[in-house]
Amino acid sequence: MNDPILLSEAASGLRPRGFVRPAHERAVRALSAIQDGRLTDAEKHVAALPDSPPEDRAWKLYLGGWIDIEQRDFATAEERLSRGAATASVWAWSVEDGPLVDALRLLALCLEKTGWIYRRWERAEDAAATHLAAFRLRSTYGSCDECWESAVSLGLDAVVARRHSDAEAWFRTAAECAAQAFE
Repeated sequence: MNDPILLSEAASGLRPRGFVRPAHERAVRALSAIQDGRLTDAEKHVAALPDSPPEDRAWKLYLGGWIDIEQRDFATAEERLSRGAATASVWAWSVEDGPLVDALRLLALCLEKTGWIYRRWERAEDAAATHLAAFRLRSTYGSCDECWESAVSLGLDAVVARRHSDAEAWFRTAAECAAQAFE
């Protein structure tokens, strides 16, 4: 493993805070419903999201994928999250002054959930590669909280793969990210 990418203290003050959130009201409601375990309500809100522009479609696919995860339909979730990642990438780079930071943060979030599915399927190497991509995006564009989440995931991926020294390094990185989140 390469050494984990550490966040610079200078950059941490310029970082967004917390986790990326949608702008569309139905996506906000869907997110809240998923977090509260109200999946039927969440499905209704996701179904009501438009398929265009790319921002709304990317959130629709991500939220639908998260619902699929909660319903243990991992194959459908992987497909939706992959399409959500592709749509978020289009959204990020489709503007003249791009990339759009929130779009790249959503792309990283799609990758984070996809990596979770791979780890669940005991595909530790795929999980680690996907989580590393998410971590790298987040270390450049994301919040300390988001970096923490991906570093923890990379640590867990290393545990599953029985690479304990790598796991230890990623958990140290996660602790450093968490400390920076509170600065």
